[in-house]
Amino acid sequence: MSDEAVRQSMSIRGSRRAVGPLILILGMAATGCNALQRPSPTPIPSQNAYGGGARQVVAAEVEDFGWTEDGEVYFSLAVEGGRRWYQFDPATGSTRESQPPRPEVPPEAYERLTEGGTVQVLTAIVSPSGDKILYERRPEGFTTPSFETPIPDYSPPSELWLAEGTGVTRSRLGPLCGTLNPEVTWLQDETLVFGSCAPPMGLSIIFLLADLDAQAIQEISFLGATGGEEILPFQADVSHDEQWLAFTDGASEHLWRIPVSDLVGQIGQPLSTAQLVPVDGPLYSPEWSPDDRWIYYWQSPPYGPDSDFYDLVLMRANPTTGNTEQVLTSDDLITEMGSSGYSTLGFTFGIAPDWRLSSDAGQALIRISETSRTAPGLLILSLAGR
Repeated sequence: MSDEAVRQSMSIRGSRRAVGPLILILGMAATGCNALQRPSPTPIPSQNAYGGGARQVVAAEVEDFGWTEDGEVYFSLAVEGGRRWYQFDPATGSTRESQPPRPEVPPEAYERLTEGGTVQVLTAIVSPSGDKILYERRPEGFTTPSFETPIPDYSPPSELWLAEGTGVTRSRLGPLCGTLNPEVTWLQDETLVFGSCAPPMGLSIIFLLADLDAQAIQEISFLGATGGEEILPFQADVSHDEQWLAFTDGASEHLWRIPVSDLVGQIGQPLSTAQLVPVDGPLYSPEWSPDDRWIYYWQSPPYGPDSDFYDLVLMRANPTTGNTEQVLTSDDLITEMGSSGYSTLGFTFGIAPDWRLSSDAGQALIRISETSRTAPGLLILSLAGR
């Protein structure tokens, strides 16, 4: 996979909180053979394998991860037949196998979603109340084509559907632009869903808004202040109080903030300069603080002949006052992550760190992926007192 493809695949992060129960429907049809070819990893916490002082949660490639409400770390590992879930206690350093952090679709409801096994369901996401299921499936009557000559990057069509909690009542919302990302945010009493899909052939992530009352999907894009330039969100995060959407644009040069209440009417309309957060780019992976006063983000030096894309720092901005603060310098990050771990921030994720802020903003989880210099893993960075 090219660096650009990796960059696009990591454009939307998994949520830093449980925004809605979900289950990935895993199986040969949905995942191919990748999961079956991996050995079952042993999630044993270890000393930091990258030479830094940050605690290492696990020395394995994690599939999903985040913080529990009581400050523990949950993560999943790919194993034969699906995934296995664990919880890590930072206070004791112990790891135990656990149940999935979000309820799964009941077997009888899943049977109804597949219409008795006649429809391929790819991903199903349960709402926080459990009253609704948003799911991706193949169109009715779809059969996998048989190509005499394989077509590179062929992506079969899929659709977004809505079902009530038992799966009895089901309705089609519309076609999807690509593979549905299972991390979504349910808004306005579960009448709106903010999510994204990954188009085929390495194209940029497309954010979407599903209006469940209107039973419709809209792809999210805006216009520049002059009305000519199209602005597509590249990375985005909804505030904890569901009042604001913060996002970077495709060039990662600007950070925007718009009210969620205006989102439906704002789509396709010009943005104003008043909606810009006054920060310097390039910037990546924005995330709201637990109290929604700050937007945390990663910043690299401006483009130029002397810029070093590995030289990332962690920043935060107050979108109301425009004040910015440096949370972790590059030296801080190297000290905590180790030089080899720190180098993955730019190389592995296309300069888009995959991370989660804790509920007290005192710690951060950051994923380390496998490179020629590093084995995969998950680290806890300390932000306390910064």
